[in-house]
Amino acid sequence: MNKKNVIVTGGGGYIGSHTAIELHKSGINPIIIDNLCNSSIKNIEGISKILGKKIKWYNTDCLDSIEINKIFSLEKNIEGIIH
Repeated sequence: MNKKNVIVTGGGGYIGSHTAIELHKSGINPIIIDNLCNSSIKNIEGISKILGKKIKWYNTDCLDSIEINKIFSLEKNIEGIIH
């Protein structure tokens, strides 16, 4: 059975990174969208270190509709978005 995919916008920030970790612990595959304007790549790296695997992350502004549409074309079975 495939894991459910949930997009976490701002997943590189404090709340978003903790949310992504808890989703993963619950058996859900978090997909982070964050342009790092209020966070750091070190947070994304920290999430991967905690999870023991590379987390899927798109360095995109969630207001960029063209890039967001590309992400939705690439990612399948999105069950939800946490914004």
